[in-house]
Amino acid sequence: MMVPPSPRRDDPNRPPACWSWRVNDRFRNHVEWYGSDSFSPDLSVRRDQLMSVMLEWQKWRCAICGKGLRAIRGPLERDHDHRTNLMRGWLCGGCNKAEGRASTKAPRYVNYRARNPASILGVEIPYTSSWARTVPTAAQGMLADDYRRITTRYNDLAQAGGDPAALIEELKQLCDRLAHHTGITA
Repeated sequence: MMVPPSPRRDDPNRPPACWSWRVNDRFRNHVEWYGSDSFSPDLSVRRDQLMSVMLEWQKWRCAICGKGLRAIRGPLERDHDHRTNLMRGWLCGGCNKAEGRASTKAPRYVNYRARNPASILGVEIPYTSSWARTVPTAAQGMLADDYRRITTRYNDLAQAGGDPAALIEELKQLCDRLAHHTGITA
């Protein structure tokens, strides 16, 4: 009996990668908090925070093909609906261009338009053209928070004499994110 080959990651008939990602209570709580006036009356601050939550939920991967920063070798781009002017999610350059073509009728792109990260997370974020290809200030803050968290864990681990394998993996991921956003590589 022959086993059919698994579909390729770039197969246009595959569902968007974001359809397989879970939304846990942590992200629901972040969306609720950052989307509220209680967090900040300033819409631009709330927008930045919600985009950062979406970026974190996507784990810095393209919402359509699922490729991470290393695989795409470039920045993730903000995708938005030109009719509603609302953000949909973060895409790699290739998927953003393909999705933007009016002639793109491939099921993967049609499905993404119908159910994208913003709709999955339940957020409505107005698009601002000055945002194009930039990382929101809140994402920079997340990187700094990651650095502080990992530094604290390292100190705790050093005092306890534990196994550093998990910490080393977290440090590698942090370095990759920092390198991507700052252009500085080791």
